[in-house]
Amino acid sequence: MHTNQLTFHNRNVLSWYTDPAQHEEIARFDREAQALMRVGTEEKSFVSYTNTTREDPIEYRYKGAERLEKLRELKKKWDPTGLFTKELL
Repeated sequence: MHTNQLTFHNRNVLSWYTDPAQHEEIARFDREAQALMRVGTEEKSFVSYTNTTREDPIEYRYKGAERLEKLRELKKKWDPTGLFTKELL
């Protein structure tokens, strides 16, 4: 590998379950797996997919201040009362 070549390692956790009784156990597993996979990674590089978590900081899900501001503006326009979610309000 050349010294100027960048290598990115993407890590994803995907879980699927149908028994609501498993929710807490699966959520715990997901948190533990994320913590392990993020070791050695700068926090500014953390990414959480919006369709898998609403618990991580919003900056992990939507990168960039301009993008967040645009999303907040759209939220205020189309869902100002938070009918669907209070996210971005």
